[in-house]
Amino acid sequence: LNTIEELELSIKFNYNVCRYLWLQKNIEEAITKITATIKQCKEYRTTYLLADLYLLMGSVSENFSSKSSVKEYFETAHFLYKLEENMSMALKVEHYFADIT
Repeated sequence: LNTIEELELSIKFNYNVCRYLWLQKNIEEAITKITATIKQCKEYRTTYLLADLYLLMGSVSENFSSKSSVKEYFETAHFLYKLEENMSMALKVEHYFADIT
């Protein structure tokens, strides 16, 4: 990946694949792809779609993972949304999390 645009395009593509896998109930592949994409974000020191990836990981793992793990994914997403000053999504995460706890 040579440019920021290429990196962001790669992350966006991977996010969409992850979401598709989740919607198709292909949970294990979704988790693998989400984890790899989060790692890619960290390697390139970007927060582009990182909050969305953590939110998706929380949603993907909600039916089988421990409540504390799911909560951690949602809290990480919430923190990143606040850091990006995306208050709309931060509040949506708060609202959703209040409903499930």
